[in-house]
Amino acid sequence: LLPSDVVINREVWRIQEQVKLKFDQGKVFIENFELFRDNQLLTLNGIVSPDPKDILFANFRQFKLSTFNPATSSAGISLSGELNGDLAISSITKKTKLESDIKIDSLVMNSTSIGDVMITANLDNETKLVDVEMNVIKAGKETLFASGTYNANSQNNKLDIDLVMNNGEVIIFQPFIKNLVSDLSGNVSAQLKLTGTPLNPKINGSANLINTGLTINYLKTPYRINDAVTVD
Repeated sequence: LLPSDVVINREVWRIQEQVKLKFDQGKVFIENFELFRDNQLLTLNGIVSPDPKDILFANFRQFKLSTFNPATSSAGISLSGELNGDLAISSITKKTKLESDIKIDSLVMNSTSIGDVMITANLDNETKLVDVEMNVIKAGKETLFASGTYNANSQNNKLDIDLVMNNGEVIIFQPFIKNLVSDLSGNVSAQLKLTGTPLNPKINGSANLINTGLTINYLKTPYRINDAVTVD
């Protein structure tokens, strides 16, 4: 493939260099794929096949999270920051396995600064388990640590994640409770257990709300809370 332009979400991206594609015995060989816009870069190199020994490597460099806003706006979420990191995907067309090491620099969610986010995840499509670990660092301090699993085989209890927060931004919970409350602001220190499903999560544990603002959707009434609460 020669250099060319593509339009994604009404933005013009360029396939920067000559891309080599080879099709052989049910495998697709990809070499030097580079998708580029305003210093944002996505590269792909490797092999797409059912063979677990064949790996496709993806690399993100200075990839702006605002690119995803058309997809996240329906959930009331606006993002900014830069995505950097690597993905390694094998056996793509059969029992997919994925390993990722991702960092988001200067994440901002709904105009609230969250900090730098590090995410590692490993997917085994045979067991349908995703192991996840996430850290958030803000002003040199760890404000959030989460670790656990996502089980795609389970119908009602896909999530099993332990979450510890230390004066973290409460806005990160907006996607999970958007049907109940809105206009989240302030901070929280907490030890929580997250179970259920992404669309119907269950949160249990204890939390200390620090100048936390929210609006109860049903009542249309804003509140500001400074108190320790039990979440169940």
